[in-house]
Amino acid sequence: MKISKATVPIVVAFVTGLSPLAVIMTQGYMEERRVEQAYQDGRIDASMLRDHGFFVHEDSWVRIVIPGLRISEEARTLLDIKFRAFYRALSTLVEQNRFEEMNAQQLHSVLTRNLNETVVSYSRDAINAGVSQEFMDEFNRWHARTVDVLVRAIEEISFSPAFTDNNARIFSILSQYEVALAATIDDLALQLWAQSE
Repeated sequence: MKISKATVPIVVAFVTGLSPLAVIMTQGYMEERRVEQAYQDGRIDASMLRDHGFFVHEDSWVRIVIPGLRISEEARTLLDIKFRAFYRALSTLVEQNRFEEMNAQQLHSVLTRNLNETVVSYSRDAINAGVSQEFMDEFNRWHARTVDVLVRAIEEISFSPAFTDNNARIFSILSQYEVALAATIDDLALQLWAQSE
């Protein structure tokens, strides 16, 4: 029986008694150490982008974390659609682009277009799945700061001279997306808390 990278945290959590989130965080730390070494050696390539923790943890978020949250079905639907949309969009982005051939402006343009198209897509899909426009508007209000931070990070990383190549830039940007998606849950929790008062 072959175990996928996404199910490893579940198996390890079961065997060790640790929470899946603790296992994911440990995996993330180990992945960061591996990437740091590859970065120092100048070895970040397209295969490393596909193995980024952002993609590895996809199943953990959509199959364990989101279903386990104590939130309304409307909120759960929004999170599920949003997380899946970003995983699909970024996976396609990584698979279909040769970032090392782009200049900074082209890279920034491709990343910005991908972000904008994904937001439009998941918003439309959430409305079509029954999430109310009022709920979406309120969520967007609470989530705006997280989005602004992500947009600034994409711009800063795209044009930063600190990176030796575009694959390293993309790797860093995938990490920013991972943080932004995790912050999505906090933003939604704040929205739901404010609505309950």
